[in-house]
Amino acid sequence: MSNSRCMSLCVHLCDYLFPCVTSAKLWVLCKVWCYDVFQNSL
Repeated sequence: MSNSRCMSLCVHLCDYLFPCVTSAKLWVLCKVWCYDVFQNSL
């Protein structure tokens, strides 16, 4: 449970750091990284 919560926080951080409009590629990479990190640590 804590992992999915961390992952959603991470994803929100991506939204904050890389708004999709300004840097879509970084935004996607950031989210992919979130999923990798928190799914691999399950």
